[in-house]
Amino acid sequence: MAALQEKKSCGQRMEEFRHYCWNPDTGQLLGRTLSRWGPCGHISDNVETAPWALCSGSSPSRPGRAQRRAQGELRLWVATLTLTLTRLGSCQQAGPPLGSQACPSGSYGLAEARWWPVCAVWISLYYVGFYVVMTGLFALSLYTLMSTIDPYTPDFQDQLKSPGVTLRPDVYGEKGLEISYNVSDNRTWAGLVHTLHTFLEGYSPAAQENSVNCTSETYYFQERFEAPNHTKFSCQFTAQMLHNCSGLLDPDFGFREGKPCFIIKMNRIVKFLPSNGTAPRVDCAFRDKPHQDAAPLQVEYYPHGGTYSLHYFPYYGRRAQPHYSNPLVAAKLLNVPDVVIVCKVLADHVTSNNPHDQYEGKVEFKLRIQQ
Repeated sequence: MAALQEKKSCGQRMEEFRHYCWNPDTGQLLGRTLSRWGPCGHISDNVETAPWALCSGSSPSRPGRAQRRAQGELRLWVATLTLTLTRLGSCQQAGPPLGSQACPSGSYGLAEARWWPVCAVWISLYYVGFYVVMTGLFALSLYTLMSTIDPYTPDFQDQLKSPGVTLRPDVYGEKGLEISYNVSDNRTWAGLVHTLHTFLEGYSPAAQENSVNCTSETYYFQERFEAPNHTKFSCQFTAQMLHNCSGLLDPDFGFREGKPCFIIKMNRIVKFLPSNGTAPRVDCAFRDKPHQDAAPLQVEYYPHGGTYSLHYFPYYGRRAQPHYSNPLVAAKLLNVPDVVIVCKVLADHVTSNNPHDQYEGKVEFKLRIQQ
């Protein structure tokens, strides 16, 4: 098995980049020697005869091959820079006629040094054109990709075919949802009541004024964008539909009397149809009976029957339905000991037996009420 490569640190990467910009061992600038930069490779053949090639006095000792090569490349760079600066400062000769050779192949003296800027311009133009073409190809591919994406369909969707179910108020303990309070101490349940009031603010009549009142009790299919701003209509769901668990008739949501209300919400899935024409409903029960002779869990559901009306389905996405509100079902628990309660959504296309997701199609919570 091949050994795993260690991840390079930032300092190591910067050192490699510095070494790439100028390699003193091989005399390479940006990975190339002077003889390979552009069409002026003949400079390396004659620069030794130029007086500027001698950057230092003769060395008493004969260097190695790699060292001699690096020194030669460095002399090439120094000579080229010196010739260019000399030409820019003092040369007064006219350029060659149009179409002549920009970089003559003779000895590289003062008269020919004037043409090194032309070579530099050609090299710069090549790289500018290269990166312009690459940028254009990238922009074209990105534009083509974005033009094929439907803006009204989410880019990422879960593989789950059944929606998850959430609970309000949601208080998580070490083993999931755990709600415990004392009826006689309002400090233990005031936070739970505040959570419900805050959650239902989005279901006030003012928040639902952009939605329409639906009464069909059947699927609300919309093939075209007939709502304003090229959107689709959304059906109203107001807190008043929860009756005794709306917080309007009983601001304490039943917590004061030991008969609390819990709101159960089904998550959204684009174009999901929960059943074959029957409204999905919520059913709450004990996960395990407190004792063998215990009575069944007594629950009052709001809206009546604990159903999600079909006219809230299908959901077409946030952009198509910006004013969409999830339908809710409130469960008012009437006889609650210290037990674990499971509330399931019963529908043809909603599953609640997934061992890998405990919140798919159901919500499970532990409730303890002290008098």
